[in-house]
Amino acid sequence: GAVGQFTFDVKATPDSVDVGEPVTLRMTVRDVSDRPADLHTLAAPALHQVDALTADFQVPEDRPGGLVSGRSKTFTQSIRPLRDDIDVIEPVPFSFFNPDTGAYETVFGPPIPIAVRTGRTLRANDLTGLPATNQAEASNLTSVHGGLLANVTDPKQLLQQESAPSTFWLLAIVIVPPLVFVGTASTRRLSLQAQANPDRVRARRAHKKATLQLNTAGDDAAGVAQAIATLVCDRLNLPQGMMRADLTTAIAQHDRDAAQVFDTCMQSLEALTFGGNQSTIDAPMRAQVDGLMTKINEVTR
Repeated sequence: GAVGQFTFDVKATPDSVDVGEPVTLRMTVRDVSDRPADLHTLAAPALHQVDALTADFQVPEDRPGGLVSGRSKTFTQSIRPLRDDIDVIEPVPFSFFNPDTGAYETVFGPPIPIAVRTGRTLRANDLTGLPATNQAEASNLTSVHGGLLANVTDPKQLLQQESAPSTFWLLAIVIVPPLVFVGTASTRRLSLQAQANPDRVRARRAHKKATLQLNTAGDDAAGVAQAIATLVCDRLNLPQGMMRADLTTAIAQHDRDAAQVFDTCMQSLEALTFGGNQSTIDAPMRAQVDGLMTKINEVTR
């Protein structure tokens, strides 16, 4: 659909990110033809085919739709840096057919400076708020041989079997029916509460749901990050699919330290997911994730 004469401009926000964090490109095509072109059929540049861009960034293959305003059309696309040594987004090309010259032409957006940082490492004591301890300071435990038998001082106790069948059945007849009635009434009350307050039920079930997601994800960093985000959304009654920055802000309203820990952990997971080297978490990272989920449950009560 690019038939005519066009100018092309590209802007990027933010200009300082961690490895794996999204950078939004705002690409504006302006029609300067003598006869207005049909911008509604104009497609976005195929950024995933630009080698200078894919060498440094993860670029989705989906081409975004654009917004037409007058004789301009604007496209937005998110890319993610793969390394921390990137300092510029190379010029993005836009090609079109010029009917006046009968040839294809290409214009380029400007090179865009960018700062990419290495994701921070989350320490275990960040999750607890306690100072780091020396592993040498371990508790002294006493080893006792004999298993459960070591707790028994009188061997006759192991053979003692006192029973009163008649008393047991009498208590069962008297106690069980009221217990069944109370249990049925409680179940009914909980069902009515769930119907009246679904948000509270969602929050109460959030940890179990996120734990199942976490187990399903295994060591996959993207799946682990999704499980944590799901927990936050369910605990705070937020719509699923929110950005990390919005979730961090929401947690900060309850506990600023927990929000910082969440943001740091999610940055590490994003770096693993989009960093290009590996996409799996190790045992220390898994322990950090478990601690973070416990912390989120505590501060969002």
